This record gives sequence, structure tokens and C-alpha cells, in this order.
Amino acid sequence: KVSPAGVAYFDYWNNLPDYYSYNAFGWHFVALNTNSSTMGSTKWNNELSWLQADLAANAGRCTVALWHHPAFNVGQEPVPGSATKLWSLVAGHATLVLNGHDHTYQRWRPLNGTGAASSAGTVEVIAGTGGHSLTPTAVALRFIAPSGSVVDSATIPCV
Repeated sequence: KVSPAGVAYFDYWNNLPDYYSYNAFGWHFVALNTNSSTMGSTKWNNELSWLQADLAANAGRCTVALWHHPAFNVGQEPVPGSATKLWSLVAGHATLVLNGHDHTYQRWRPLNGTGAASSAGTVEVIAGTGGHSLTPTAVALRFIAPSGSVVDSATIPCV
């Protein structure tokens, strides 16, 4: 029997919050939950309060935030309210926001908390490119070294 809404997953981890932050290599990383089932709940409000406190405690640090649903998207997937709410809190505090969900690659220019272009804003990257909606007949890949040279590339047809 499959448990609803990932209950078994969270029980396995002793019901720890599904949002957290850590510091590595001089950067502050913030992982957040945008599942719409938590919107408006006590759990969601706790996440937002925690986020505001975490950003305040790490002000001035280079920050990367990551969550599943993008706040801005030109792909086929809709933008949930949870993602836009998180964006309004993170923009201007984080250098970069990483998302997936839409099975495309998109890099947005720096945007402020309302989504307007701003040189002091935050860049959103959607990297859901492992996806099912790219092509029904093949997958293409490229591995690019830091120097910019292509180390490996391939188009692999469906079998």
C-alpha cells in the first residue's frame, strides 16, 4: 500500500522539516519545499518564518536557494503560488535559485521580488532537462569542462 503525500518518506526521516540550509565552500544553501499541499497550512507558515529567519541570519553571504517548482516559467508547467511566495522572500537575498519541474532549461536575467528585471536581483535557472517531454525518440547530452571544451556528447536513440 502506498502512503499518501509521502508519509512513509517523512516517517523514515523522523518527521524532520523538509526544508533546511547549510554552508559549504563559502556559500549558503537553502533547500525549500514548494509542494502546494502545504500552502496555507501551519507547516507552510513555519517554513516561511524559518526562511525569513535563515536569510536574516545569513545576510551578506553568497546564497543559492533551491526548490522544485519555478517561480517564472515559459514552459508548459504552471507556476504554483508557493513558488512565487518563496521568490518574493528570496529575491535580492540569493544570488541564484535552482528549480526543476518543467522539463526544459531556462536561465532568467536577474529579477527582483515581483519578477521585474533588476541588476540587484536574483537569477533563476530551471534545469529539468532529464525530462520526459523533450523528445519521444532520443536523448541528447553534452558534458562541458570548466574550460568550455566539450568532453563528451551523444544522441542516444530510444530502444
